[in-house]
Amino acid sequence: MFKNNRPLVSIVCITFNQAPYFRRALDSILMQKTNFPYEIIVHDDCSTDGTTKILREYEQKFFDVIKPIYEKENLYSKHIPFEKEYIAPMIRGKYVAFCEGDDYWLDRNKLQIQADFMENHTEYSMIFHAIRYEHENEVIFTDRISKIERDYSLEELIEGGGDFAGTATFFCRSKDYSVFPEFRLKAPFGDYTLQILAGIMGKVHYIPKVMSAYTYLRNGSWTSRDIMNLTQHKKNRIDEVIMLKSLDRYTNYKYHNIILKQINLNLNLLVSKGLYTMQQIQKNEIL
Repeated sequence: MFKNNRPLVSIVCITFNQAPYFRRALDSILMQKTNFPYEIIVHDDCSTDGTTKILREYEQKFFDVIKPIYEKENLYSKHIPFEKEYIAPMIRGKYVAFCEGDDYWLDRNKLQIQADFMENHTEYSMIFHAIRYEHENEVIFTDRISKIERDYSLEELIEGGGDFAGTATFFCRSKDYSVFPEFRLKAPFGDYTLQILAGIMGKVHYIPKVMSAYTYLRNGSWTSRDIMNLTQHKKNRIDEVIMLKSLDRYTNYKYHNIILKQINLNLNLLVSKGLYTMQQIQKNEIL
C-alpha cells in the first residue's frame, strides 16, 4: 500500500445487508495492482445482517486505505441523497471507481488499465468495460455491448437505459461525479444518470474486456425488487419518467426526441403490466 499519499483513485463501495458477498467485494478491490495509491470509501447504510461487523474488521486491518461511513439509520429508505451529502465530500482522488457490496472485480489490473487511459486522454470523463452476470455463483451471461473498443455518444447512453452498463465497471473523473443536477437527484437508480452526466461532461469510452462481475437477482437486490414487486416496478418507472423530463430541461431539449423515446418506453411498460391504462396516460394522470 501507499501510505500517507493522496490517492489517485477513490473507490466507492455502497452496501446494505450484503454480508454473504461483502468480503469478496472488498478483497477484489484490495487485490488491485497499481502504481498509484487509492482509497476505499465504504458507505454502510445501517446494515443489520453482519455487514457492519465485517466492515469494522477490514477497517482495523486496512485503516490506511478503507474510509468507512457508518449510518445509524437507513438513508435510502428515507430518500436522502447520501452520495451527494456524505460520499462526494469525502472523495480525495482525481478519479472515482465503483464496486457495490454484492459485486466484485475479476481483474487485478482493472484500476491501472482505466487510470492509464484517463491520464492519457484528458478529454474523457468516463471509461467503462464489459461485465459478467452471475446468479448463485453461476455465470448467466457475459455482457459485451460491443465487440470492439469504442466511444459512446450521449444519445447512445440515454437510449441505453439503466441496464446499459454495470456500475462496477465505471471509472470517472471525481469532479464530474461530484456534480448533482436535478435530474440526477430525481433518479430511481444512480448508474443510469451517472453515465448520462459523464456523456454531458466529456467523452465516454468502452473496452470489451470483462473485468467485473454483477450479482444478478440476489434476494433483496434492486433488480429483484424491480422485477418481482409490481408496486416497486411502478414507482421506478414513474421516477424514471420524472428524471427524464428533468434531463430534457437540463439539456435545453437538445436531445428531446431520444429522451421522449425513453419516456414512452417506460409508459408502455406500465401499460403492458396493467399498472396504468393508455387513457390515463393520455389524460396525464400518471404524474
